[in-house]
Amino acid sequence: MLSHESPVTIELECAEHAVTAPWVLRVSVYDRQGHELVSSHDTETVQPRQPRAGATLRARCTIPGALLRPGLYQVGVSACELAGDAPVALYEESEPLVGFEISPQGYLGQSGRGLLGP
Repeated sequence: MLSHESPVTIELECAEHAVTAPWVLRVSVYDRQGHELVSSHDTETVQPRQPRAGATLRARCTIPGALLRPGLYQVGVSACELAGDAPVALYEESEPLVGFEISPQGYLGQSGRGLLGP
C-alpha cells in the first residue's frame, strides 16, 4: 500500500536480443474499472528507430503524489510493431502485470466523480 501523498514511479526495462522490425515498449496504469489513466512509451517513439540487437529499451512513468484517488490500480505492459508513427501489430500484452493500492490515509478530496483525485 502506497501513501496518497507519495509519487508512484513505474519503470520497465527490456533488452532487444535479436534484430526485428521497429517496435515500442509501453507501460500503462489502469484503475479498478479498466480505464487507462496514464501511459508511457519508450523514449524513441518520437523518432522511428531502427532495430538494434543488444539495445536496451526503457519505459518510465511517474505519477505525482496526491493525483490518484485511494484505491486499487493495475499496471499493464505491451510491445507493438511500428510503421512510421503508428502501431501496426501487437507482439505482447500483459495486463495486468502488477498492481498497487493507494491508501485513503491523508486523502482530503471529496468522493465526487472523476478518475483522478482533485
